[in-house]
Parts: sequence; structure tokens; C-alpha cells
Amino acid sequence: YTTKLLLGDKIPCQDETYGITNYNTIAEIPCQNQAGVMKRRCGKNGKYEEELDFCVSTEINKILEEVNSTNLENTFSNLLDQLSNATDVVTVNTPGNVEAVVTILTQISTVNATVNETDMENFLETMSAVISFASIDTWKVLTNTQNENDPNPSSQLLLSVENFNTRLVLQNDTFNIKEDNLELRAARIFRQNKNFSVNETFANFAIAEYANLSANIFISSEEFVDTPDASVITIAYPTWIDILPNTTTFSGNFLINGLVTTITLNVKNPVNINLTFSPRNRTLDLNTAMCAFWDFSGNGAWNNTGCKREIIGENIKCNCEHLTS
Repeated sequence: YTTKLLLGDKIPCQDETYGITNYNTIAEIPCQNQAGVMKRRCGKNGKYEEELDFCVSTEINKILEEVNSTNLENTFSNLLDQLSNATDVVTVNTPGNVEAVVTILTQISTVNATVNETDMENFLETMSAVISFASIDTWKVLTNTQNENDPNPSSQLLLSVENFNTRLVLQNDTFNIKEDNLELRAARIFRQNKNFSVNETFANFAIAEYANLSANIFISSEEFVDTPDASVITIAYPTWIDILPNTTTFSGNFLINGLVTTITLNVKNPVNINLTFSPRNRTLDLNTAMCAFWDFSGNGAWNNTGCKREIIGENIKCNCEHLTS
């Protein structure tokens, strides 16, 4: 027989509840009276790390089961209403509940059906609940425990709202939503209105940690000259600065230092978008700043292709030909 010598700090963990688990491996046990599991990673020196709550509340699990078993084209509006109500009565910022909500919203976002303003309100109310300031540590847990080949959970959620945006049918010329952790502004673009331009500024966020963040989104009317009637949807997410990973497709170590925004235009041709950001940390050298968009390929990463940077005083101006974050 053979023996394997283990380094002193990389020995298996053992306790009565989670049993024996190898170093850097996650052990699981079923939740009591709920769907989901509790998790603990075997850390150094044979000691289990903090217990992680991947249990799913009864209310959210019921919706998750319905999403997986019903014809969503007929039921997604009702399920979104149920989910929005559920986030008001359960502690939604646990790993298990956030992961379940991401799964629900991801599946609903792919339904081939038009979205009305009430659907969007319910969708974003739920999204706001799971990207609260109180949930930031939960998102780090989800990132650190995801399978290597799976997309990042925050990337999945961001993609779901962008997919959902593309199917929104505006009932009026403008439509606004303001939640605790995000703000949406939408408008119709009419071919006969040759002076229409997009000029939206997001600022003055209520949470103190993000009070100095701001962004202006500008798209010239010249970009819409040959555009048929369409719509533009802009959303600002202050907490995404602490939730999305800082992984990039380009070299170097970078921090997200500006407000994360999304712009959705249902037009066929690329348009030039100018975005002006106030940096969160003004002590950093602005000459090292990069303008980038969130690339959903693979696990998701920041990509600077097609974006140019300009320093204007204490702000950074980005010119991009992309319609994502």
C-alpha cells in the first residue's frame, strides 16, 4: 500500500455534524424544514470554516418549483408578483435565497413574451432586494463557492435584467422606477422627433457609501436620425460596484471605481454612447483609469474593447459603442 503525506495545515476536517471532509472541500447537510443545504468548507489545520446558509425559504422555494414546472409565458407575471411580495416578508439576502432568486429571474427573463410596466416594477423590486448593501457579503460567498465552469451569479442576474429590458413595451412616452438600490429611466424614441437625445444623470444615492457616485449618459440625436420608432432604457445600480467581480479581459489589477449602469436600445445599428463618471475613490491616479463594459462571455469579465477614456477635471468620460454595462 501507499501513504500520502499531508502538509500540517492541509489535513482533513472532522466533526459530528459535517463528518470527515478533505481540505478545501465543501461539505453539505440538508436544511431542517426547508429546501436547500447548509455548507462548510474544510479550512487549514483541520478546522471547518464558517457555516453558510444555502437554505431556501418556503415562499421562494414554492416560486422556484413553479418556475421549473409551468408554462412561463402564461404565468411569469403572476410569479413576479408573488416573488416581489415574498422579498418583503423573508430574509432574502442569505446565499440560498439570493441564489434561488437569481435562478428564478434568469428563467423568467428568457420567456418569449412581452413585458409590461407592472412586470418590470416587480422584477426590479425583487432585484433591488437581492443587491442591497446588506447582501454584499452574500454575493462574495456565492462567487467563492460557485463551480469553476459556471457563470458568476452576479453576471447571471445582470444578464437577466438586460434580457428582460429588451421585451419591455412602454405604455407611455416615459417610464421611471426608483428602488432603494437601483433606478430605471425609459423613454420612447420617435422618428419624427429629430431633436431627441438621451441625457440622463444619476446621482444623490441614499446609501452613504455610494453618495459620491454619479454618472451622466448622453447619446446625441444624430445617432437616431435613421432609427425607426424605438425605446431606450437606462438603469443605474450603485451597489454593483461592490458586487460584480473585478476580473478583466485585459491585463493588470483593477478596481471598479465608478457607478455601474446599463443602457438598452432596441435598435439594429451600433450607436456612440458618452458616459461621464465621478470616481468613487478620488485619490487614485485618473491616468490609470480604464473604460470598460461587462462582457457576458464565459464566467463574465470587464472588457475595454471599443471604449475610449478622457479625463475631464475630476471625472472620467467614456465613449463606447456597446449597449451593456
